[in-house]
Amino acid sequence: MKSLIYIMLPLFMCVALIIVPHSNAQDYTKRNLPEDAKARYGKGHVNKMEYSPDGNQLAVHTSIGLWIYDAHSGEELHLITSHDNNISPTQYSPDGKTIAGFSWNGLHIWNAATGQRIKTLTKDYVKSAAYSPDGIKMASGNNNAYLNLWNINTGENIGTLIGHTMTVSDVMFSPDNTILASASFDQTIRLWDVATGEHITTLIGHTDRVESVAFSSDGSTLASRSLDNTVRLWNVETGELSATLTGHTDRIVGMAFSPDSTTIVTASNDATVQLWDVETGQHKQTLFGHQYYIRSVEYSPDGSTIASVGWDGVRLWDANAENEQTARIGHIRKIIAIAFSPDGTTMVNAVNDGTLRLIDLTKWQHIDQSDIKKIAEPFTTGHKRWCHSISYSPDGTLIATGNWDGVHLWNADTGQHIKSYKGHTDSVHSITFSPDGETILGGTWDGRIHLWNVETGEFLGLRADDDHKLSPVNARGNVTRRSHVTSAIYSPHGIFIASAVDEKNVRIWDVATGRHIATFTGHTDLIHSIAYSPDGSTIASASKDTTVRLWDVATGTHIKTLKGHIDAVHTVAYSPDGTTIVSGTGYGYGYGGDGIRLWDAVTGELINTLKNHRHNFSIVFSPDGTTMAAASGNKVCLWEANTGILLKTLRGHNSNIESIVYSPDGTTIASVGMDGIMFLWNATLDSK
Repeated sequence: MKSLIYIMLPLFMCVALIIVPHSNAQDYTKRNLPEDAKARYGKGHVNKMEYSPDGNQLAVHTSIGLWIYDAHSGEELHLITSHDNNISPTQYSPDGKTIAGFSWNGLHIWNAATGQRIKTLTKDYVKSAAYSPDGIKMASGNNNAYLNLWNINTGENIGTLIGHTMTVSDVMFSPDNTILASASFDQTIRLWDVATGEHITTLIGHTDRVESVAFSSDGSTLASRSLDNTVRLWNVETGELSATLTGHTDRIVGMAFSPDSTTIVTASNDATVQLWDVETGQHKQTLFGHQYYIRSVEYSPDGSTIASVGWDGVRLWDANAENEQTARIGHIRKIIAIAFSPDGTTMVNAVNDGTLRLIDLTKWQHIDQSDIKKIAEPFTTGHKRWCHSISYSPDGTLIATGNWDGVHLWNADTGQHIKSYKGHTDSVHSITFSPDGETILGGTWDGRIHLWNVETGEFLGLRADDDHKLSPVNARGNVTRRSHVTSAIYSPHGIFIASAVDEKNVRIWDVATGRHIATFTGHTDLIHSIAYSPDGSTIASASKDTTVRLWDVATGTHIKTLKGHIDAVHTVAYSPDGTTIVSGTGYGYGYGGDGIRLWDAVTGELINTLKNHRHNFSIVFSPDGTTMAAASGNKVCLWEANTGILLKTLRGHNSNIESIVYSPDGTTIASVGMDGIMFLWNATLDSK
């Protein structure tokens, strides 16, 4: 089933996969699809946004790639992807004609007008990259401690700069294009002559790895941000340390110079924003207001406003105010990223409901509304967080997905969103249809089990208290447990519900009454996944204790324990004929292929071990039992069930896949991942 290691990221909710409300709304599902994909729903969650230099385009960097929008109409222009590899935050060239981005598979340049890739400068892993101010050169740093200079026009490597001893984390050209600064995990910053590639000097002083560097707009000062919780200011001409900015009590996550180079602002995980005088290094002001970690901070183009983005939204501050109280301009919650237009009149906000919304800053002098929906219409939508679970209806006409927003129904043929059901109290982490297709069963992060009527959306069920006795709630409510539901399933005949939360037991519930009727006890650690045998007589449970246990449903007796995995078992499933059990571990790294094992369901003997070294959070058999599909890391791997031969690998997700399911006719595989995407894949083995 799904991993619980991501539970501590509560703001990373999941994709509602809302269809974009523009004339080309359906087009986006077919854009730039990977091989064997039928459709892609959802646009991925937003990491960063950037306007083109002329303000006509908006580049939205997401978990699946780079969406390019018309900054005025919201029209989708392009989707730039690097299938099964995340593209790190990208940047426009100074003239706005090209876009550069890098990932594990290299440094690439795209045409901003067409979205077509122009060239690949290197296929090596790139950690950092930057355009020169004249747009002719590009610098890149990698995890081998090397710096490379590239000619953008020819793609030629014009120099390799060697000196750092660890990963080059950031690079930046000086505004006059004469100096290149590089930051490294080796705790140093190096300055290089751009024209000759000669090493100028090494700036030493940080006591932990340096994460980023920035030049002031006049080029006289270089700022470096480190994991030692300080920002240091350096005189670029002499290489001398000008000041060490100390005062934050946790990791500094962002810094920015004011446009006039007189002030630098820093933001930290200590939930504060601090302002410093660049010339003297003196602390000027601390801005309090964020309740949680801050993600980023920046100045508006005219320098009048500071925007800080945290887990509690964006806060706007008057950059010239004399004290904190007068500095507060406004606070908009539910914002995960922002960008100012080049002229400073507009701020685009990425909202955690999947929308991008524009605020005209000339009309909103003081913004203080918790819900941005009240003050700005959607610019575009579809950029949601991930889904945790997915299920086909028994007749194959519907797909249900579960997330923080509830249960969502989709037309399995067209991908059209039909309706959403609520009533839950936390993110829906497990979802399935009843065998008759009339009810949806969902398990949530707060340990509750919910039932919905598929046709009406009516919220159904009975509530049981912590002693597992019925409570008088007029047949409405939910079955309650204390913690996260990791798996909740119907018996094949729909009479019982089996559930597991992050504890050591399997619990059985009567569907008609909601009454708890049995508890299977024996595991020594939490249970991640459970599965009924096709005839409903046996339940298999997969646990963090590295075992799979088989239980007799009628008596609750433990039948046998399947031992052999050497890591937590996250998923378990029966073959359609009930003769074979497949189990998968969450981690296969370094263990010689412990990831997937096949067992004889009667004897419990190990049949086969598949050499798979990825996270295996979901494994399912095809309806005819000939093939298995495994969500292995960010790939779907298809295996021949009898031989264990790898038949095909489906690549397109850029993050771990949470859940996969076959359509009832076996022609399609649906997958949802932490990149905020639902893919529909062609499951036939002769597809090309």
